[in-house]
Amino acid sequence: MARLRNRTFFSLSDLNLAIQELLTQLNDRHFKKLPGSRRQLFESLDKPALKLLPQSTYTYAQWKVRVNIDYHVELERHYYSVPYQLVKQELDMRYTANTVECFHKGKWVASHPRSHVQGKHTTSLEHMPKAHRLYGDWSPQRLIRWAEKSGPDTARLITHILSSRRYPQQGFRSCLGILRLGVPKQRVTPLFYTVVYR
Repeated sequence: MARLRNRTFFSLSDLNLAIQELLTQLNDRHFKKLPGSRRQLFESLDKPALKLLPQSTYTYAQWKVRVNIDYHVELERHYYSVPYQLVKQELDMRYTANTVECFHKGKWVASHPRSHVQGKHTTSLEHMPKAHRLYGDWSPQRLIRWAEKSGPDTARLITHILSSRRYPQQGFRSCLGILRLGVPKQRVTPLFYTVVYR
């Protein structure tokens, strides 16, 4: 830059051209104490190791360590599943605007599309233990619809059980037990008050 200090440039392209000329001279100049030049070292060492640039542009990502009590990890109040064998393990979470990836001891274990819906779950069936997979076809809405066939009190009871759990899936077994018993309508009202007000 010292060689350019007395020159005046009227455009960035003129300045870049002048720098490029000096850069070529600098890279071709031989070292004083080592054999060769910067260009020769680049041609023999760096250039053979160069790879093509990736097709997709770099996406900024963040890492976050999170320990959870179930096989879901939390990111901004949305819950993403990981293999159930990792319960109570420490995970690294890499997340971008579009993707959430989880790693255990540097090994990739799960990936999900990013969701910004708070209080909801993104769950992969393959992450669930077998006991939970049995309920994979069930949803709170399906259980409530089934309960409505037994009457409004049964529907209220099932709704209460599902809403009283942190995760509705935790109440599926209880709900299915009640619904499969086929409790007569006249016995559901006392049962509802026993469950709700005990």
